[in-house]
Amino acid sequence: MTGTHLRCQFGRVEITYHLEERLAGERERYAVRLATDEAERIDERDLSVYNLELYSPTTPQLRVLLLERAEFLTRQAQHGLLRVYGAGEVLDGPRRGSIAIVTEPWKETLADRLESVKALTEPELLDVYNALAPAIFLLHEQKYHHTDLDAASVVWADGPDAGWRLSVGEPRWMDDAAGEAADVEGFGRLICACLGVLAPPPQQAARPEPPTRLTRGLEDALKAASDRHASTKFVLLSFLRGLTVPPPVAPRPPDPLEAVPPAWRTIIEGCLVADAGRRWNAARLLFGAQPLPAVRDLRAEPAGSDAFLVHWELPAPGGLVELFDLVDAPFPPCGRVFSRRALPPAGYPIESEGSSARVPVAAGAARRIAAATRVQTSGGVELIVYGNGIALTDVPDVSGLDVVVRHGRVYADWTWPDSDSRLARVVMRTDRLAADANDGMRQFEITRQQFEALGGFEGACPGRPDEPLFVSVHVIRHTDDGVRYSPAGRPGSRWEGPGGYIRLTYEIVPIRNGPAWRRWLPPGSFAPDEYELRLHASETVESPRLRLVAASDLPPERPEAGIELVAVPEGTVLEPRLPFRCRFSRRVGSGKLYARLFPADPRAWGWLDIVSRRISGYTIY
Repeated sequence: MTGTHLRCQFGRVEITYHLEERLAGERERYAVRLATDEAERIDERDLSVYNLELYSPTTPQLRVLLLERAEFLTRQAQHGLLRVYGAGEVLDGPRRGSIAIVTEPWKETLADRLESVKALTEPELLDVYNALAPAIFLLHEQKYHHTDLDAASVVWADGPDAGWRLSVGEPRWMDDAAGEAADVEGFGRLICACLGVLAPPPQQAARPEPPTRLTRGLEDALKAASDRHASTKFVLLSFLRGLTVPPPVAPRPPDPLEAVPPAWRTIIEGCLVADAGRRWNAARLLFGAQPLPAVRDLRAEPAGSDAFLVHWELPAPGGLVELFDLVDAPFPPCGRVFSRRALPPAGYPIESEGSSARVPVAAGAARRIAAATRVQTSGGVELIVYGNGIALTDVPDVSGLDVVVRHGRVYADWTWPDSDSRLARVVMRTDRLAADANDGMRQFEITRQQFEALGGFEGACPGRPDEPLFVSVHVIRHTDDGVRYSPAGRPGSRWEGPGGYIRLTYEIVPIRNGPAWRRWLPPGSFAPDEYELRLHASETVESPRLRLVAASDLPPERPEAGIELVAVPEGTVLEPRLPFRCRFSRRVGSGKLYARLFPADPRAWGWLDIVSRRISGYTIY
């Protein structure tokens, strides 16, 4: 790829780099310069050489993880912990979709930088944990392994750069199936950085001086024996040889965790366990025990004209849930961890008990709250794990939201709450559910008249076929106090398929059993005993559960609109050349039946395109 250009997007800025040469090493790293037109455009005219690292995500989860890592590196650059020029996504070319991280030409890594920082503050330490926890969780889930470590691997190094070191090097996680290294940079040395904050330098054990000289009395006796009788000298020498002189005592190696508080000692030892089954994962790394999960089922109902009753289920027995009034602050991501002493801006606790709380809301107004689980770590740090947020408003929500994605278009259908609802906003995101009506990557407004004329909503999909899609619909009402929106309601989401659209072609072939003369009758004059469903896929794939549904009046538009004739089990391998065959009998009444094939999970429309060989579909007599 050397000699080519690479256009990257860092936040809202697009910059083009010229790839000079590939650098040595296992990772895909290049020496790059700013393109001439880019240098002139940003008025730098800087032709300095930078280092650019490319990461190619193999799964949607890994892509989201790399994007989060890019955001984390950018934040650390703003804090002065890293010298990162930019981190973002490649927009075009053969490496489109890859994650690019551009740094200044230096040899330090994130691990070196973390190790050089002698005093991390609690917010910085929490930020690092929040950035590494998803990576560690993903690696544990995908059966990654790393270099075996134990407490003896952590040693104290004296000298000008005194500090804790890992004697076996930095741990690496390897994916045996893909053969690619996906290391969490700096995790092992992060433990050393934490030790530098928590543990002072070890106290050197007092070394006892070995007894190099005999006592004065023995020396005098030995001298006297040399001038006297030989037997006396022999006795004294025998006595001296019988003495057990203790050998020099070697200094006891310092225990790297000796000065660490017991709670932190448990955490660090758990991270360094060689046995993967007993090694701590991301959850235990953060909480020192199995954490209380985030509240994800927050719901509300009106309680009179001036309040709402908010309900939730306790994440675990004895868990404590708090409600936070966010005012104008955005909803924190579900599962995000904050220190109890560093709440998000404009976050104020609302007192609550048990599994419900009454939240007053003035008539015609709106209030935005979020639920959080309070967790006490084994290290004595009180953390807040945010759950779902909800907007409390008297604008009713839609119901029965159904979302289907086909060929890059989004089709949605829902039931309007009442006759007064005349306008709605459709909000879409590819990374998470939108927090409110103004938090979408793409937003569409549709009137009720347009909705009824078109029979639903249709719009362009903001993401790629292999990306998840989250859709929410908000009813809009204009009042004298301003514009108010309904809460998110029940979201529609698209399933993360294996990547790209896969076309599934099916046909229904009658099997005319019985006497030979029956087989030559025209279609419709005699009902066959059996039918055969044949399936072809554009590429080899494991299909979701499929349902062949039939209706008597019109071809069914949804699986619920007909009767299931046969089902294809989930995990069935479909191939391009050899069709999958499945026989079934009619078993339903008499007369014509119109049959269509549907996936049991409608989210599979996000990656599956099902067509029949006959444009008009199939009729079963």
